[in-house]
Amino acid sequence: MFHHRAAPSTPVHSISSVPTSVADDQSHRVRTYLLSMGIRTLCFVLAAAVYAFTGSVIAAVLLSIAAIILPYPAVVLANNSSNRQSHFMVQAPPVREIGTAEDQRRSPRPGEHW
Repeated sequence: MFHHRAAPSTPVHSISSVPTSVADDQSHRVRTYLLSMGIRTLCFVLAAAVYAFTGSVIAAVLLSIAAIILPYPAVVLANNSSNRQSHFMVQAPPVREIGTAEDQRRSPRPGEHW
């Protein structure tokens, strides 16, 4: 015989709304920042190389400007935390249990095990 349990009176947390761990979030931020700073360093090196080998001042200046501007977006991207998710409560559906009405009344008391 199936019995329907009433919906819980308190909302239930959904595991899918749990944010990432602090360690995972920090490592992601560090990787993002280091990648951006690597690109910045590459821009400086390319600016010097382009000017030395081709003499193109315009290309060297554009690469230098990119290297100068890049730290701000790098910091903004690194601080864009994935932990800033909205937390919401999900109402759990009723649970169907198999058992008799007597089984439902007989539940273990605190400290008692079945």
